[in-house]
Amino acid sequence: MLQLKSKLQRSTEEGFTLLETLVAMLVATTFVAATMQAMVIAAYSRIRAQETSEATTLIQKDLENLKYEASQLTYAGNESKCNASSKTEGFADALRDKVIGSDSSSTETVYPSPENPIPSSNTGKAYNLKKTLTLPDNAPFNVLKVSYEVKPSSGGDPVAEMYTEVIPDAALEELYNRLKEKRCGKASPVQ
Repeated sequence: MLQLKSKLQRSTEEGFTLLETLVAMLVATTFVAATMQAMVIAAYSRIRAQETSEATTLIQKDLENLKYEASQLTYAGNESKCNASSKTEGFADALRDKVIGSDSSSTETVYPSPENPIPSSNTGKAYNLKKTLTLPDNAPFNVLKVSYEVKPSSGGDPVAEMYTEVIPDAALEELYNRLKEKRCGKASPVQ
């Protein structure tokens, strides 16, 4: 018994066993690997968020310009657009022609051209903004359908996409005048 007691005392004073050391190294390696993986994912997510933010800003700037152009269309002088019989005669077509800069049958513009992409201020990438303007198929042909897609100029998947519809202010003036005419008799166009 004396001999067993001395072995127990001696083993506690010798330090860690090989098995304990290997387990500790395995636990530490697992922790470091998980931490590094989380850091890589966080960095990727941050970069992706910056790209999405910049792409959304590009879309918002262009949409603000489009809304401004829509507000500049007037009802006066465009009375024929009120009773449009086809999609190329309504207020949506007038807005599209104003945005494109000509009476075009094209439904798509790319701003700027792919040869001259928009540089990024934060991510160092350049982007192409694709704007698709689609005329409505149903009367009264006043709602312009707008789709945006932002891609890196180097190619790849879209960073951001958006769909919206824009109604020119003149179409609302025309609607107001029709309602007023029904209620009060003949109305003059809003100036």
